[in-house]
Amino acid sequence: MFRTACICALLALSAVRADEGLVSGEPYKGEMPKEKVSHQWFGFVDNYTDFGAEVPIKLTGGKKVSFVATVIGTNRKVSIGLLDPSGKMIAATARRTAVKSVTLTVPEVNATGTYTVVVMSDAIGDFTLTATVPGAKPDLAALEAKRKRLQAELDAVNAEIEALKKKK
Repeated sequence: MFRTACICALLALSAVRADEGLVSGEPYKGEMPKEKVSHQWFGFVDNYTDFGAEVPIKLTGGKKVSFVATVIGTNRKVSIGLLDPSGKMIAATARRTAVKSVTLTVPEVNATGTYTVVVMSDAIGDFTLTATVPGAKPDLAALEAKRKRLQAELDAVNAEIEALKKKK
């Protein structure tokens, strides 16, 4: 019963996060899939193929945005790229040079819409991505989604605590 409650809570947490995408100021935890992806990397004429994940974020044209990606693993390399709503890569870090953590700052995005942050790495595994948009204020839907996600996480922790108490 305990395992089922925890698994259900974690699945609910994942489902909410996948729909919501990246929100300014909130860490997004993800995992590189086992399949490699390929992108036309900003500043290069060839495609960059590596393990990669894509995370949507809603941005407003004319605003500055910064991203920090951190990976877990010894000497693991990480890169970040930003695709505009049309799918064109408009900014990126160097490929395979940053170890463990990398930052990408875009002084001004060109249009309002849903962008895609591409996190690439030389190995599979977990990553954390955080966006910072100066002056960004979450809307009601974002706050409700955050509350739902945090409640699911709290429910899972409470179930774990109760299970541990029963084992004693």
